[in-house]
Amino acid sequence: MPKEKFKLSDTVQFLTRQINAVVGAKDASVEIEVGTPSVRPGGEVEASVKVVGGEKERVLDALVIGLSGKVQQDGKWRAYTETVEVGQGTKLEAEQQLVVPVVIYIPEDAVLSEDGGQWGFEARAVLDRVIDPRAEASFEVAGEVIESSAGADTEE
Repeated sequence: MPKEKFKLSDTVQFLTRQINAVVGAKDASVEIEVGTPSVRPGGEVEASVKVVGGEKERVLDALVIGLSGKVQQDGKWRAYTETVEVGQGTKLEAEQQLVVPVVIYIPEDAVLSEDGGQWGFEARAVLDRVIDPRAEASFEVAGEVIESSAGADTEE
């Protein structure tokens, strides 16, 4: 009988949801919505991070938002990360949603997605009495970004 393969991250997420359900935080969550799915190096990525405290009143100790990707320096690819903590000590009423707008600058020396560069956000909410809910989202860093808008001409 073949053994089933599973991802450790899926198992950890499942266990986290189960434990949070026991302590009354099954609805606590974090979501990321990327508003700029494609950007050039030197541009800005817009996103929003939504935190839902769950069934009971909670205190948000911190919302940790991180950006990761690759830059090219001295002919070598290097890891690039930026992290910020916001919302320390924010009280969330039951079922309340906190939406944090995010605008992040992408370095000029960013490795393009088409060349193999992986770019993304991670957000983690540190809530009292909850195992930290988290989310991830990716976006593209491209040499050519086509921005479309109804009825407008595109600049080249």
